[in-house]
Amino acid sequence: MDLEELIRQDFDHLSKTTELDVIQESEDAILMQSVEGHAHNGAGMFHKRRFVNITISDIVMALNLDPTQVKTYRQQLIDEIRSYVDQAIQGKASQRLLNPEGQPFLRASRLRNLSVNPASILKGLYLGGLRDDSEIRRDVEKEFNIRIGGGRSHFVDLRVMKHLNLDGEKLAHEAHAEGIADYKRSGMIVPPEKCYYQESEFVRYFHIRDRLGPGHSDDAAVVCAGLLFDRDVALGVFLADAIDTLEKYVLRYSDQDNELARYISANYKDLSSSMEDLHRLIYLSTIPEKKVDIVPDSSLRYLLSIDKKTRQTLLDCYLAFIEGKPLMPMTIWKSKITTTEFFSYINHRFLNFEAAEAHVASLPIAARLSRRVAEIMEAGVMTVDLSTSVSEAIQKMLAGNKNFLVVTQNGGKIVGVVKASDLLRVFEE
Repeated sequence: MDLEELIRQDFDHLSKTTELDVIQESEDAILMQSVEGHAHNGAGMFHKRRFVNITISDIVMALNLDPTQVKTYRQQLIDEIRSYVDQAIQGKASQRLLNPEGQPFLRASRLRNLSVNPASILKGLYLGGLRDDSEIRRDVEKEFNIRIGGGRSHFVDLRVMKHLNLDGEKLAHEAHAEGIADYKRSGMIVPPEKCYYQESEFVRYFHIRDRLGPGHSDDAAVVCAGLLFDRDVALGVFLADAIDTLEKYVLRYSDQDNELARYISANYKDLSSSMEDLHRLIYLSTIPEKKVDIVPDSSLRYLLSIDKKTRQTLLDCYLAFIEGKPLMPMTIWKSKITTTEFFSYINHRFLNFEAAEAHVASLPIAARLSRRVAEIMEAGVMTVDLSTSVSEAIQKMLAGNKNFLVVTQNGGKIVGVVKASDLLRVFEE
């Protein structure tokens, strides 16, 4: 079976098994990027056959799609967010994340009815757009004595890359800081202006890692931004991540989320964010080296996938957690942990961070931690007897809008607690 047929089969399988909270055109744009990841890793219908030099261009060609049309649509989704930024800077932005035609950003239905604070969206776009900046990450590594890793995308001449015995996987996963200058001199890295910021038959847009490290969790970045500041800052970080995804196949390649963040910094005089805020978010979102296997780093596809059991997306779940609303736990792809376990990790990371920080009082979340337990405890605890069936427990939990039930026996003696995540696991057995 040839490569093009494998690509088509993988895309078809993803289309049939994935339900995203977006219209079909946006879903196709997101899934074709997932096919690229599958090809690199030998996942999905590639069945452990790896094609490490494939880019989205190859996916689009194999699917017989019009490259210009696909690129234009993806860029349009980015430009709508950029237009919103300009309106917000001028104080004219709507409280809805909609384009002029009333369509939600990314065409994600759950964004349609959200009422937001434009200033917070700008702050989130600023923080989210700069958190992947390699130089800023280097500063955070020094400040907190940790390893993060980093790199950036470059135009690469495939012919020179092959001559240097390199490939897409080596460029993305090995450290190349000391080789960047040589790659430019050899012609492997092509200046953007020489290829008009476009891929061609022999020039492709590849990520080149300059130093190793466990990287960043997009999931943690969204949740931590919400806990440090507010829900709408978290949404801004999410939108910045979406731009970072979409910009990988557009009419003019560039680091658009980073550029937009710097544009906001230069033009929005009321930006209530500092480099210290950015460093904190980067630190909290970094995947600890001993936690690589349990801290999720979900792609845009997984953040917007509708879970078949709970009918919610990861983004839904994260926003509910930030706002302290009831939520149904769900399993997070790849890490194989539940959202409940992930939120527990986030809580511990915040507590450990603040305990170690001398300036804890300056943290926006500090005021929340100084409140009395009585203010935040869940009133009206519901109890069930030890003999209660799982079905009855679920009905009682849903009826009472609770995330847990206290289990008793022998006239009221407490013997344990059943969480919603415990009940969810019954369906996974």
